Amino acid sequence: MATEATRLRLYALISAVESDLRNHIRNHVLPNVSLGALLSEEAIGKLADRKQRNSVGETRQIDDLDYADLGDAIDAARKGASHLGSETQKHFKTFQSKLYSLVPIRNRVMHSRPLLLDDLSNTVNTCRELSKSRPLLWPDLLRTIEKLENDQDYILRIEFSPEVFESTEILHNLPLPDFDDTGFIGREDQLGKIRKALNGAFPVVTITGEGGLGKTALALKSCYDLLDDTECNFDAIIWTTAKATRLTGKEIREIDNAITSSLGIFEVAADQIDSSSEGEPLERLLNQLEAFPILLVIDNLETILDENIRSLVQRVPSGSKILFTTKRSIGAYDYPLPLEPFSPNEAAFYLRSIARFWGQTEIAQAPADQILKYCNRLQNNPLFIKWFVQAVASGEPPQRVLADPKVVLRFCLSSVFEKLSDPSQRILQTLAFDSRGATESLIGYFSELEPSEVQRSLTELMASNLVRMKTDKKSDGDTHFFASEMALFYLRNFHDEKMIDEVGLVKKRRALTAAREEFFSNGTMDLYDFNNVTVRTDGDLIAAKHLKDAMHHLKNSNISAAQSLAQQAEEISPNYFEVHRVLALIYQQDRMLMRAEERFEAAISHAPTVAPLRLWFGDFYFKYMDDVSAAEEQYRAGLQIEPNSIPLLAAVILLLLVDRNFTEARSKLDDASKIETKNTRHKRRLLDLRFQLYSRQIGHLVSTGAMEVAIDTLSELQDLVSKVDHNLIDGIMTKKVWRIAPCIEQMEDFFSNGVRSGEIDSLAVWFKAFFGSGQGGTRPVSLWEAADRNIEWVGSIRSLHEGYGFIDGEYGAIFFPFSQWANSQEPREAKIGAKASFRIGENSRGPMALKVRLQEVDTSSRGWQLARQGKLTADHQTYGFITSEDGSIYFMSYADFLDPTVNGKEVVGLKLEFDVSPDQKGRYPAAKFVRVL
Repeated sequence: MATEATRLRLYALISAVESDLRNHIRNHVLPNVSLGALLSEEAIGKLADRKQRNSVGETRQIDDLDYADLGDAIDAARKGASHLGSETQKHFKTFQSKLYSLVPIRNRVMHSRPLLLDDLSNTVNTCRELSKSRPLLWPDLLRTIEKLENDQDYILRIEFSPEVFESTEILHNLPLPDFDDTGFIGREDQLGKIRKALNGAFPVVTITGEGGLGKTALALKSCYDLLDDTECNFDAIIWTTAKATRLTGKEIREIDNAITSSLGIFEVAADQIDSSSEGEPLERLLNQLEAFPILLVIDNLETILDENIRSLVQRVPSGSKILFTTKRSIGAYDYPLPLEPFSPNEAAFYLRSIARFWGQTEIAQAPADQILKYCNRLQNNPLFIKWFVQAVASGEPPQRVLADPKVVLRFCLSSVFEKLSDPSQRILQTLAFDSRGATESLIGYFSELEPSEVQRSLTELMASNLVRMKTDKKSDGDTHFFASEMALFYLRNFHDEKMIDEVGLVKKRRALTAAREEFFSNGTMDLYDFNNVTVRTDGDLIAAKHLKDAMHHLKNSNISAAQSLAQQAEEISPNYFEVHRVLALIYQQDRMLMRAEERFEAAISHAPTVAPLRLWFGDFYFKYMDDVSAAEEQYRAGLQIEPNSIPLLAAVILLLLVDRNFTEARSKLDDASKIETKNTRHKRRLLDLRFQLYSRQIGHLVSTGAMEVAIDTLSELQDLVSKVDHNLIDGIMTKKVWRIAPCIEQMEDFFSNGVRSGEIDSLAVWFKAFFGSGQGGTRPVSLWEAADRNIEWVGSIRSLHEGYGFIDGEYGAIFFPFSQWANSQEPREAKIGAKASFRIGENSRGPMALKVRLQEVDTSSRGWQLARQGKLTADHQTYGFITSEDGSIYFMSYADFLDPTVNGKEVVGLKLEFDVSPDQKGRYPAAKFVRVL
């Protein structure tokens, strides 16, 4: 009723102004001058056209005024005043601009166009000023103002008929706007976007948003703007609506004869264009859309969204378009234009405007802070605000209305919420339980839904405008999802059907907190240890757990299990760089080198400033692709990020050593040694490189005959050994240095009869004593120190249990899981007390044995050949061939080294021990469990 009342009041006032103007012209002007002298030729022509359209016969000149529009009447009265007294002339001159301002308002009223915010107030003020200035000139206006103010029923008796003939040639059935009470407020940006979209290439445009934001008003205003656009491309604008209810101040009322199906909408639309056509409603409508350029508007789409609608949008003919308003997007084929609530200032302006219209002066004049509080409580939602004012106008106290907005919430949300799938409702309630939002991985964790189901449900919730998302640039573009403010308020206060276990969610949150503490509390974690997983935010925790388990399986060469877990992590957090890094390591070990390279590149694209990625990518190029230049490029890129990174410096130094650039390698080693570090692994790495520098340089000098420099370099090596911490020296280092033993013998032969024979003899004795044992001499080694090295220990099987066992070693019993059993014989078949070798590692509970290998195994019935010996004689990128002592050839994958740090390139020619698998798949038998003697 508010819409009709505003338009009727404007009609009554402006009609009274027109009536008084015509009477004034008839009675006082035309007796002195003709109408033709007062109006332009163009105006006279339009007047004649109007007479002809109304089939009026010839009349006396005086009757032509009935067909003059308001602007013509003002022109005639203003020009005719020159033939009257000075007071009349002054009056029309004073009110000239205000009278002309009534013309566009009159056109909006009579042509059923949307009213503007100040149309009513401007008209009322102008009419009051006119009537007070010259009461005798405006008698009809005076009477109308008095009736409007004193007779409440007067407005109901006004007979109003919009003008049949409009300036537009576009066929339309647009309804009267339902925002006449305040006029159309704001939304200029959105109007511009809709206009651009309707004039663009998109066949389907969708205005989406939660209930009550003004989607219908925006669509209707856009359509009316098109009617007055001289460049409009449509021959017709057909409006249909599937709205089945309307909101009053106290209740939701059903709309009589509402359309409740897509076919019903199609039939109504087709009948508007051509009611005589026959056939199925969809085909009739499509034929008409093809025959003429038509804009079809379907309001409140969410109530009838089905496959018929999807069929329609897929087949929209060129030239025609469809405009939807909906709380739920159709999900494809359309150009969506999301509508947000008012800004706080827009909402406050709207609240005051509508309060003034409804006579709620106390609200209209309330302090700014109080208005903002009202609007915030009402979610800055136009419908909420309008309902609030109407409810107060009906006698409800404002605070009571604000405390129980159940009616309006049910009106806005019930039709959408009831159509959600069960998983979507479950996720929405989960997000409402914790308003801080969650990533996809956390949503899956809390809701216990599969990643694919989470993605489908989030798509549905986003399309329904019940969930909004925000991208966190600080965590590499992770997207967090939040329940909308309206959904949050509705679920927490009024929705009774619970689909979640809130106590269970609290327990899950506690478990998540514990996981967070586990990942983040380890401040000493070595970021350059590729077995560790870096966690950025809580959103990574679930994916990180999968990745950690994947790395565990990768260590045990269970590639399929590792890949499955990593792919699950990718579904959860596709932008998490660790996902791509772990997949790269998996493909690397599986010798799928192109995929590994692609994954390393993806990891770096997601985390370009994470220096360890550059180290691992460089190692991949160096060890697996034999591409030294690409490796160096990655190492140096990492040093640009972390100039003092010892692992990256060590990698560059190794490349220099391989290239025999000993001078620069020594310089960089000296620089790296000045960097303070408490990391034992890093200290040991630098010492290993220092040993390699001397041993490689000695080998090179001997091969080139520079014996004098070689003996000096060997003396420097002795001096180094005397100064370093021997606890940093491990068996791997000494074995590498021992490779130059033949060079020492050549030096002994060269200097046997020379001046320096005694010196070389002394150095040779020292060299053989220290490095010949392979352990760097006798020195105390603690269990915890060994955990950082790769020395081999020997003990005996103490006990075997379900899935794990214990070994008695030098420092007592140590745990081992069966996953670390490196034997052809089953672990439960081993004898208690059997000797076993192992390495030291640790899990979250402490030290554990790795690569547990029995020294004597009875496998005669299984076909295995144990403890064969030979040398690596052919080396390739990822595999090699061993020639045994009897001349047999065996294939080996470098993944089968028991010591994971051994590089195949480093053991060519060294003596190896290995087992032979009975399962021969290629040309040669396969060597397994390979170790360097």
